[in-house]
Parts: sequence; C-alpha cells; structure tokens
Amino acid sequence: MLLFIPALLLVLYLPQESGAVDSTWGEWTEWSSCSVSCGQGIRKRFRACNQAPRINSPFCEGKYVQTKICDTTIQCAVDGVGTTGAPGLPVL
Repeated sequence: MLLFIPALLLVLYLPQESGAVDSTWGEWTEWSSCSVSCGQGIRKRFRACNQAPRINSPFCEGKYVQTKICDTTIQCAVDGVGTTGAPGLPVL
C-alpha cells in the first residue's frame, strides 16, 4: 500500500535592502611555490568570492586565480648526459 503525502514547498523571501552590497572578493592567498624544481614553472594564488546574502546578487566579476612565471635559475639535466642528474631533475 502506497501513501501519498503532499510535499511542503518552503519559499525563503529575503527582502532587498536599500544600500545592500554586491558580492566582493576576499583577500588573495600567498603565492604557491614554483611548480618545478629546475627550469621555468608557474606560481599561483587564489581568492574566494564572498557572495552577497540576497537573491539574484551578482557573482564577483574578475578572476579567482592569478598565475605568474617562476624561474628557479637551476639548470635541468638533459638526458642525464654529462651530469649526475636524471632527465628533468636539477643538475647536481
């Protein structure tokens, strides 16, 4: 035997206040370490969008991640020839 129970629909109404602020970006994180141990790599940092607590509030505009090139100034070994390092690892 199946019983049918009508579902309740709960609607949350948030009045738009005058002077309410839109979503804003939080602070940037610290830059990550370089993605490689030798040669040229990438560093990244992130930020979060602080969504405004109102219906239809626009999402933050802009990027949530920044990247920049990092250069370790350490030469990478090439095929291990003439070095004690393996390919892709720093020359010792």
